[in-house]
Amino acid sequence: MFKITAISLPILSTLPFLFLFLFLSHADSSQLYDEEHAVLIKLKQPPPITHWTPSNPSHCTWPEITCTRYSITRLYLNITSITEIIPSFISDLKNLTLPDLHYNYIHGQFPRVLLNCSKLPDDIDSLSRLRYFSLGSSNFAFDISASVWYLMELREINLYQNQFNGSFPPEIGNLHNLEILGLAYNTKFLPSRLPSNFTQLKELRTLWMVEVNLIGEIP
Repeated sequence: MFKITAISLPILSTLPFLFLFLFLSHADSSQLYDEEHAVLIKLKQPPPITHWTPSNPSHCTWPEITCTRYSITRLYLNITSITEIIPSFISDLKNLTLPDLHYNYIHGQFPRVLLNCSKLPDDIDSLSRLRYFSLGSSNFAFDISASVWYLMELREINLYQNQFNGSFPPEIGNLHNLEILGLAYNTKFLPSRLPSNFTQLKELRTLWMVEVNLIGEIP
C-alpha cells in the first residue's frame, strides 16, 4: 500500500519563491554568458581568431578559454601576435582571474587596464603569495616595478625579450626562494654589474641573462 504524506502549508507557500529565485539566477547567468561572449567577439580583432565567431556561441569550449560555472575565469592569448594595446572592455570579463598574454608584441607600458578586472588584485604588491611571474616576449617598455622584488614567495620570474629600462635592482637578493630567473634579451638595460647580494639567491638553479648589457663578473 502506498502512503501519501501531506506537505505542510508553510513549505507549499515557499515553493513559488524558490522557483522565482532559481529562475532569476538562471537569467543572470545567461545574461552574463551573453555579455562575455560579446566581449570575446570584440576582442578577436586584431589579430583574427577565426574560430571566435557568433556561429559558435559556446565560447567556454574554445581552446583559449577556461570557464567556471559558465563564466570566463582564464583567458590564454599567448602566441597570438597581439600588437595593439589591451582594450578597456576586457575588464567586462568580471570573473577573469588569469589573463595569459606572453609571446605577443604589446608595445609600451604594462596594460594597467587589467587591474580593472574585479577579480584581479589592484596592484602587483597585492600578490604576496605569487610564485610564478611571467611577462616574457611581450615587448613591454617600462621600469620594472620595485614591488616585484618584494614578492618573497616567487619561485620563477620570466621577463625575457622586452624593452625594460634601468638596470638590475639591488632588491633582487630579497627573493630567497627564487629558482628560475629569465631576463635575457633586454637590450635596453643600462650597462651594469649584478648587485652584490645576488649571492643570496641560494635556491637559484636556472639563470638566463644573455644580451642584457651585463658587465663584470657573476659573483
